Amino acid sequence: KREWSCSGMGVRVCDAASLAPGGAGERWARAALRRDGVVTVEPVLDLLAEYSAEWIDGELCGVSRFEAPHMRWSATLLNQEPRPAAPLEEELFEFVFRRRAVEAALDPLDVPATCGSRTCGVDCAIVGA
Repeated sequence: KREWSCSGMGVRVCDAASLAPGGAGERWARAALRRDGVVTVEPVLDLLAEYSAEWIDGELCGVSRFEAPHMRWSATLLNQEPRPAAPLEEELFEFVFRRRAVEAALDPLDVPATCGSRTCGVDCAIVGA
């Protein structure tokens, strides 16, 4: 990912061959390094669902689900109780919205103090094995 990438812009998925000397991924990374001075490398994960937690004035407002097909943000679902259509969706709904497990995991991290702003957010993902 390029520095300041967002909503899928500035992101490039590379395989080992493209990162070989002279490969397309290597050329892209070199150009990004020249332009920004930094790139971020992350593993490609099997994303089952993506969520965002938001704080305003240090108070957790809750967790919302967002959709990002093909790594491009397309929608944020706020205050909508999704109607699970499949067993996995029901399991995710139970984990995130009924058990509030994402909020419980984030609570001890004191995210506003960590990020230096009392109004901030964290993107989270549920990934497959």
